[in-house]
Amino acid sequence: MTRTPVSQILLWVGELPAPLSPDHFRGCELLQMRKPEEAFSFLGKVQVAILVAALENEADSLSLLEKWEQESSLTSLILVTDQISAATVRGAVNRAHVLSIIERRDVLNEWTAHYKKAIAKDSEAASRARLLRESTKQFRE
Repeated sequence: MTRTPVSQILLWVGELPAPLSPDHFRGCELLQMRKPEEAFSFLGKVQVAILVAALENEADSLSLLEKWEQESSLTSLILVTDQISAATVRGAVNRAHVLSIIERRDVLNEWTAHYKKAIAKDSEAASRARLLRESTKQFRE
């Protein structure tokens, strides 16, 4: 897998809706996994900018997002679920600090807005990290 230094990785775990084309992921390298175990093989090895959990079982998606957040808090987390309920929102926010929740039936209509928000969060985190490195370097000099 060839990756440019500025390439951001979007890891989609679960079924990718067929109508989503590569244009919907412009600016990111899309990697799709079917199972959480496959996604965990990336933890600590590469920086994933966005993780989308779209597993059939919502509890499995929440567990994936929660574990990922504990190990890589800079990743923007998005939950795709069959139905958004108060319990879903509570669990997603309290357990995994998700950035966005999308109902499966609305992925096509809402994807662009959620994707832009996640990219903006990743860019902001990268800028903060760069500024911290620069200020630390200046302090040492």
